[in-house]
Amino acid sequence: MKISQEHPTACLRAGALMAVLSYLDFFSTGVQRVALATAANMCKKLPSDAADFVMEAVPLLTNLLQYHDAKAVTAIPISWSFL
Repeated sequence: MKISQEHPTACLRAGALMAVLSYLDFFSTGVQRVALATAANMCKKLPSDAADFVMEAVPLLTNLLQYHDAKAVTAIPISWSFL
């Protein structure tokens, strides 16, 4: 998660957003929360030339709005206000 805070754009360009969101359901709740925080870090202060990397994840992000973990869901509108 720390690398997503320090180098969010590099993480996006390397495909980390899709990587942390694609298999979210297979992990424990604690790991899911870390993955969502990591994804949120990558989406903060999103440069305009990196928007394509987020657009491919929009369907996954949209599905998260119906997620079973209320703590994770409440962070989505704050962290992912670009949607």
